[in-house]
Amino acid sequence: MKISIVTISFNSAATINKTIQSVRKQKEQYKDIEYIIVDGASTDETVEIIKRNKDVVDVWISEKDKGISDAFNKGIHLAKGEFICLLNSDDELLSNAVVNVINNADDTIDIIHGNVLARDEKGFCKVKKPNCDYSLLMTKGMYLNHPGMFIRKRAYEKWGDYKVDFRCAMDRELLARFVAGGAVFKYIDKELALFQNGGESTKNFTKHAMPESKRISISYGVSPLKVQIETIKKSILYFGSITKKKMIWAIKGQ
Repeated sequence: MKISIVTISFNSAATINKTIQSVRKQKEQYKDIEYIIVDGASTDETVEIIKRNKDVVDVWISEKDKGISDAFNKGIHLAKGEFICLLNSDDELLSNAVVNVINNADDTIDIIHGNVLARDEKGFCKVKKPNCDYSLLMTKGMYLNHPGMFIRKRAYEKWGDYKVDFRCAMDRELLARFVAGGAVFKYIDKELALFQNGGESTKNFTKHAMPESKRISISYGVSPLKVQIETIKKSILYFGSITKKKMIWAIKGQ
């Protein structure tokens, strides 16, 4: 069974080599892996690092895109594997991640996912286990760990890929759509990937992530009042404490 690993990057010279080396180790453990890098026309040394690792990278492109969702979709369309892992350019796959997925795959499963290690700015790591009540993806938030997911290509072909009008919550929107369509998930209690806290959703929490999340919940029938209450709860957790100004930002999505 072929596995495709897709990394999107933009000016990722500081981190992408670790990502590539983690894929190298996966290829040593499992041979039928295709590695694709979709670069957004980086202006730093990212492309040079990719070229230096041409023995690991099977396909790469470097061109301008319309954002994260567009870059993800380019990689998905290039992928020839049965399962696809979207591994960001500051993420790393952990030892035997692909082997663990292969050992738990069968023809009925659309998405296999596991635990991740979340690394903070001080370098400390914490194991994050997902909430496997998948209905919450439609009504409350993103409770799966994105780097620890392997999604079957046929699922993208059946239910669609990432919507380019989402800048932060595109993964939740896609998974909510998959759940609504009847996708079959399988959780394995293994650490599959390491990711760095402080990604795009964190940086743009009030401007994009929160309003997009509200939009998803309402589209699946959650009342606006319940969405506002959930927004305030999440904002308090995010900010630690919340000022009146921050609460207004969170509720209005500004």
